[in-house]
Amino acid sequence: MDKIKKVVTHKSGNFVFSRKYDCEKLAEYLIEANILNATIKDIPILPASMAKIDEELMIRSIFSTAAIEGNPLSEEKVSDIILKKGDALNDKQMEIYNLKNLYFEIHQLPPNFDLSLDFEKTAKTFQSIITENINYSDNIPGKYRNHPVKVGDKEHGGIDTPPKILADIKILMKFFAEWYKTNLSNENCYIKAALAHLYIGLIHPFGQGNGRTARAIEGLILQQHKIKYLPKMLSNYYYKNIDEYYWAFSNTIQSIRKKEYDVTPFLEFVLKGVTESFFELKLKVMFYIKTLALRDYYDYLLNNKKVNKRQEEFLKILLNTNVNFSLKDLYVNDIFKLLFLKVSERTARRDIDSLLKQKLLFVRNDGKLQLNFKVMTG
Repeated sequence: MDKIKKVVTHKSGNFVFSRKYDCEKLAEYLIEANILNATIKDIPILPASMAKIDEELMIRSIFSTAAIEGNPLSEEKVSDIILKKGDALNDKQMEIYNLKNLYFEIHQLPPNFDLSLDFEKTAKTFQSIITENINYSDNIPGKYRNHPVKVGDKEHGGIDTPPKILADIKILMKFFAEWYKTNLSNENCYIKAALAHLYIGLIHPFGQGNGRTARAIEGLILQQHKIKYLPKMLSNYYYKNIDEYYWAFSNTIQSIRKKEYDVTPFLEFVLKGVTESFFELKLKVMFYIKTLALRDYYDYLLNNKKVNKRQEEFLKILLNTNVNFSLKDLYVNDIFKLLFLKVSERTARRDIDSLLKQKLLFVRNDGKLQLNFKVMTG
């Protein structure tokens, strides 16, 4: 199949769809992504822990994909909106609530859902959910725009003008849906997802919500390929590396303008995000497993009278909070003082000394104490 397809539009000139990229440069990322994905799939994790990880990733993902578009709400406020919606929300709050609804919509899709059968309808549905009940100018939820827009900025390679009129957008989205179905069907899933993200961004078919729609479609494609957790992690990577994100788009646009049609810059950026996110996820999953193992270990120590009940409860508090502390903190910090207010400082010190001798705690360089997560591994 041809790697490059040119489409003639009414007023936007030739638009090029390309899957031309440097296979050698991207091969290392793809190998690492496949290895990390297989490793994570093979790690046994309890449903309760899985649900906790998923909720945490969803909150961070919604915060990040909204923040990329300029939403000023903190991650804490985003969490509040997601977990308990208020009666009246302003536009910025509604952006968060709509994204929550979008994630629910994606989660509810059947396992056999095939995006290639109705790409345009899915993109319109996602954008409609994203922009519903928000006072955006020049936007009708679920409808393509019929006015010119500009994207980008001078600090990240310049300003780009996507297709200007409705007729051109309809042509390009229809063609892209067919190109996705025929030319990308056998493409690596990470490449396929990144290309969908890229071309929704370049066509910019809607009045508002294009970036959020592109990232949601990218996540859906990865979900269809049974990639766990990652679909909710990439937006956070893009937000943390926002300048590189914009440059990846800009450098790819420059390649297209020079008629090189090389989409490697954007694909490499996304694949770097895939591998970094997988590695972060591996550490997160292993941390949850280690936490469960330590909880069982503390019960074992209690049953074998290696620690007393107060020490066991103290260790579990540290396990849940991972805070560092001093002896004084045991009496003033709310999370500790209920355990230690009724005992003398001498008793508290004896408790801590015993935990240090058993290597359940360690002394940090700043003199404070912290839980030793490596106690079972030596």
